[in-house]
Amino acid sequence: MKPYRKHVLVCSSSDCAQYGAEDILDLLGQGLRERGLQQEIKLTKTGCLKECEDGPIVIVYPDGVWYSRVAIEDVDDIIDEHLVNERVLSRLLHHRMN
Repeated sequence: MKPYRKHVLVCSSSDCAQYGAEDILDLLGQGLRERGLQQEIKLTKTGCLKECEDGPIVIVYPDGVWYSRVAIEDVDDIIDEHLVNERVLSRLLHHRMN
C-alpha cells in the first residue's frame, strides 16, 4: 500500500461533538469516497485537541493546517479547495504550523 498524500483529523470530543463533529466526520468520509480519494487521504477521528472553544477542529497534515468552527457547509470546500486543489481556506484557519 502506498502512503497517504494527506491525513485529516477530526476532533470528536464531547465539546466538538455537541457542535456537529460526528456529522462533519461522516460527510468528510462520504465526500472522499464519492471523489475516489479514500486511498489518497486518511481520515481519522480523534479525541480532544484542547481547542474546545473553537470546535469542531479539523486538521490537515502534512500541511499543518488547523481549521476551527467547521460547519457541515464547509466540508465540500475543505475537500475540493484544500485536499484537491491545495488551497488553504483562510476563512476557517485556526492556525498553521510551520
